[in-house]
Amino acid sequence: MSFLVVTCLLIIILSCASFGLKAANAASSSDFASANSAINSAFIATHNAEQSGGNVTGLIAKLEISLGLVQKAQAENATNPSQALADLLNATQIANQVSAQAPAIMQAGSSARQTLYGESIGSAAAILVLASLVYIYGGRIYHLIWFYLYRNQNVRRSENSG
Repeated sequence: MSFLVVTCLLIIILSCASFGLKAANAASSSDFASANSAINSAFIATHNAEQSGGNVTGLIAKLEISLGLVQKAQAENATNPSQALADLLNATQIANQVSAQAPAIMQAGSSARQTLYGESIGSAAAILVLASLVYIYGGRIYHLIWFYLYRNQNVRRSENSG
């Protein structure tokens, strides 16, 4: 009988210990808040990079992965808390990578926009200069070309002209 009591006590102690370990590994609300805060910061950085003209397609894809990991962690927090915590850590890490990459993409977008403005202004100036040259020298150039093309032609006066 004492063996049965000791065995029951050991089972109860081990189940309580394993329950305590699961509770210690479970993702807390502060873990979720930290991941959401990192994602929000990454979203703001991505939005700023997009406003500067940067190509943020890759950053948005990473943010979607991060959001998917947070949703997955919420779903599995009750059944597999250690995996939920790992998903939250991965989501936070991805969001931090997005935040770190956003300034470089913002700078590239600003440079591309400045280049586009420079090309547009240069093209407009070239068109204006060319139009001015055609206006000023167009008649002369047309007559020179006409005389060159028809230099061997004889022009006779028609008898019916009066």
